[in-house]
Amino acid sequence: MKFQQLHPNIKIRVVTDFITDIAAMSIIPFMAIYFAERIGPSITGTLLILNVLVSLLVGFYAGHLSDYIGRKKIMVTAQFLQVFSFIFMAIANSPWLESAWVTFAMFLLSSISIGMMNPAAEAMIVDASTKETRPYIYNIMYWSGNIAIAIGAVLGGLFFKHYKFALLIGFSIFSIITLFVILFMVHEVPVKREIAKKTISFTSMLTSYIKILKDFRFLLFSAGSILILTLEFQLDKYIAVRLQSEFFMSFASISLDGLRMVSIIIIINTALVVMLGLKTEKLFSRFKNESILQNGIIIYAIGFAILAFSKSPYVLIMATVLFTFGELLTVPIRQTMLATLIKDDAKGAYMAMNGLTYHIAMLGGGLGLIIGHYVSSYIMGIIFFGVGVAGLIFIQLALLPGGIRLRKVS
Repeated sequence: MKFQQLHPNIKIRVVTDFITDIAAMSIIPFMAIYFAERIGPSITGTLLILNVLVSLLVGFYAGHLSDYIGRKKIMVTAQFLQVFSFIFMAIANSPWLESAWVTFAMFLLSSISIGMMNPAAEAMIVDASTKETRPYIYNIMYWSGNIAIAIGAVLGGLFFKHYKFALLIGFSIFSIITLFVILFMVHEVPVKREIAKKTISFTSMLTSYIKILKDFRFLLFSAGSILILTLEFQLDKYIAVRLQSEFFMSFASISLDGLRMVSIIIIINTALVVMLGLKTEKLFSRFKNESILQNGIIIYAIGFAILAFSKSPYVLIMATVLFTFGELLTVPIRQTMLATLIKDDAKGAYMAMNGLTYHIAMLGGGLGLIIGHYVSSYIMGIIFFGVGVAGLIFIQLALLPGGIRLRKVS
């Protein structure tokens, strides 16, 4: 499989996602600090929670709507809002005007844009792909996404504090280019007639999501995904806090504290994904995808279990290699499984509901901090491994009722 052979919509999605992820990682991680300094931590916390909730609600409606009117109209509207938000966010942080409240309003609008875009764009990928091509597609998107995150973090660290205006102007230009690309180069996938004839209303949306909540296999898959993602969110929560309080070593004049160790873990993880992300599919193509998934999740869980208690930098690095390797094996296959499980007449709604798993997993990350306060790090290691195994069991159970099996990718 080669990138040039993919559907034009998917190639465009990979490129636009890459640009969007760079922009997001250059801005979003630093917004909490920006708002806290200007309007206070407590108000900032409330506003950021509101931001997440609004984005989720918009995503539910946009995902449902994209099943009726098609993906492109939603994507164009979302990108237009993104352009508008970046331009006015830049104006609100220009040499002529500085307004935290205008910035927040545009930050909220940007989140609404992302909430609209994601379910429609993800459904479009399923529309324009096959079971055979999806592992490759999700693999390349995962790989390019990690590169974009690394670039975005560097750009944000270098420019956000003192050069916000220039940074935002740059992303405004890229957003305008992306808008024209979507407008003139993305080809709409025809909406089925029996879907298009239905009336779009709040009742129809509610009915659509009630049907999804009755889809037991999808719920099992979502539960498994939440548990696995919960481990990922422990890295900057329980694991980071534990290392900061328990880890320290010095060699000659070089000292290494917990925060620096967490940075090393993140750097190693990102570097390995960038170096090996496109090679894992070829290396393991002769194995059954079910076996790859099972072993990948187990390795992933073992890596996080070790990170939960170890104080040795060498063991921590080994654990990082383990969980990264497990991550590389499982991410494309889990995405392929999701595409296999969703119903054809509600792809957008399913993708919107799937987006909820990310936010629930974030709450699970915070739960790790609470539990870790009461139990030892060794018990947390056992819990982490158990969470990973439970996630694997749920995902395997999701495949059983319909007898769905992942086809081997040659």
